[in-house]
Amino acid sequence: MKLLSDLPRNARYPVFFQPLWALFSVTVLFYAPLYMKAVGLSDIEIGTINTSTTFFAFFWHFLAGPITNKMGRRKTIAIFDVICWGIAMLVWALARNFWWFLAAGLINSSVKVAAVSWNCLISEDTPANKRARVFSLMYFINSAAGLLIPVAGLFISKYGTEPTMRVLYTLAGITVSGMSVARYHFTTETRAGLEIMKKHGGQSLVQSFKSFITTTLRVYRNRRVILVTLVFVITNFIAGLNFFQVIYFKEQLKYDESVFSLTPAINALLNILLFVFAMPYLRRMSEVKNLIFSLLACAVGALMFLFMPAYNPFILFLTMGILAAGNFIVSTNRDAVFMNSVDDDVKADAFSAVLTITTLSCVPAGYIAGWSYSLNPVYPFIIILCLYAIAAVFAVMLAVDDKCRTAGIKDQLPV
Repeated sequence: MKLLSDLPRNARYPVFFQPLWALFSVTVLFYAPLYMKAVGLSDIEIGTINTSTTFFAFFWHFLAGPITNKMGRRKTIAIFDVICWGIAMLVWALARNFWWFLAAGLINSSVKVAAVSWNCLISEDTPANKRARVFSLMYFINSAAGLLIPVAGLFISKYGTEPTMRVLYTLAGITVSGMSVARYHFTTETRAGLEIMKKHGGQSLVQSFKSFITTTLRVYRNRRVILVTLVFVITNFIAGLNFFQVIYFKEQLKYDESVFSLTPAINALLNILLFVFAMPYLRRMSEVKNLIFSLLACAVGALMFLFMPAYNPFILFLTMGILAAGNFIVSTNRDAVFMNSVDDDVKADAFSAVLTITTLSCVPAGYIAGWSYSLNPVYPFIIILCLYAIAAVFAVMLAVDDKCRTAGIKDQLPV
């Protein structure tokens, strides 16, 4: 396959096996709010679980860099993917009340360790000019899996939300664990990872943690890293607020599962067209310009969301398509901008740091979403519109900063 043949194996095989994660995981994550509602959880309980999960993820972030540096990228992601996805999925499958969902969420919070090692594994041996393609392929696969969501919607309509979701969660746990084993077998430790493992091999976890703090302080002297981090924080905060989107479709806009479950499929088709026809042209532009364009598109989509009439499938699909396309480009270019902003020898610590800051900032997102939704269902989505606009401003500042650096002007722009 031409898209993969010129990529190093540590990027090629994770892309190749990514469908095993996406196959069922994308579907269960989409229907998770309805599953929690079906089991009997309230809006506040759902928000509390999300906030608690984010809070524990914050502590995992502190350990993510040191663990990844000490164990290596390949081994870390193999172990933690089984824990945070394989085991968590099976707990979700068995969930009977608030406490089961809380336990599953806390286990899944260790995904932050897997995220750091995953980003290092696929990017460190990959040339800088190919990293955006790798991230776009990953997000493309995840998006394409949305085509299966309407199929699950048919099963939900026929057999009910709870029994269908228990089966899907079980299947997701099995396929994700299989992906982790296969990926471990076909990849190797990165060159940077081998060097850092030697450096940290004789250190205790406490010493590795001290090294992480020192590296983080050095990395965040870079204004570009600060600005990208702000974009990370905002876009992830939005994801937390969006948790109630599916519930909003069902309760406020009066769609049943067979209709709003089509939105991920239509979004997937749109992203396929975007990936095939638009991405080659977008790659000719800088990642920062793409980031600005996509955040503005998301802001337009968020504005349209606020004015969606009840049960108008055309407006629903158009609005969600704009948001999906915008977020697809945002995720691809945001990650590439960050990875290209730091050196390979500090990537694990730097990415762990940005995720730590992001997670801490997003701790209240789940509770705010549940609380604001209970006051007025439209409130979380007004906040989302404002946040997209703010993120676009930070992306513009990134572009201005890059332009000044190109012109030789340094350290004259306020963050």
